[in-house]
Amino acid sequence: MTIFVKNVKATNLFGMYNISWNFNHSVSIINGPNGCVKSTALKIIDDTVNDINSTFPADSVSVETASDNIKVFDLCFVPNLAECLKGVEHCADQINMFTTMINEMFEVTKKHIEPKDLGFVVMQKDKELNQAWLSPSEMYFISLFFNLIFKAENCLVLIDNLGDGLHVNWQEVLIDNINDIAEIKGLQVIAVSHSVSTIADHTDQIAEMDIEVIK
Repeated sequence: MTIFVKNVKATNLFGMYNISWNFNHSVSIINGPNGCVKSTALKIIDDTVNDINSTFPADSVSVETASDNIKVFDLCFVPNLAECLKGVEHCADQINMFTTMINEMFEVTKKHIEPKDLGFVVMQKDKELNQAWLSPSEMYFISLFFNLIFKAENCLVLIDNLGDGLHVNWQEVLIDNINDIAEIKGLQVIAVSHSVSTIADHTDQIAEMDIEVIK
């Protein structure tokens, strides 16, 4: 289990909350109603770990870490799947994990990806499919898993709105896949999610939250 960030606290946040989150898993989920400062928690963590001198609407904020040297990985979109491995160190196990996870998602539409030259191609009925014809949800999965499997290693990954807008079948396996990747790559993932289907089988991974509403 990889834990870089143990706790984040804020007092008198927005003049409304004294709040604390504890992160006890390699993959932790921040869950709650809209507007209850979940994304703010990610920003507090990101700015504090990266020594960014941000001003938050709070009397104080603090982040308890397990190390002084934490790398925060920035997720990015994969613009060109055909050349995504160019300049990226990789091995056969990573390629196998990536194609297996994506192809399980693609099975219902009879698509699959396979490695080719410096990247991957998407196939459907034995014909190569232009990346431009993939849906935003399909590219979301490709970009997320590519980043986690091929680029992130021994670092902290912060994800906002994990799984939102995806089909329920994809939401249900999302955390399982991220758990597997995090274990192999030495990642701590802290994610905000509003999706009931995404977290339904992983309620034990919801970050412990202590919140006091200031009256």
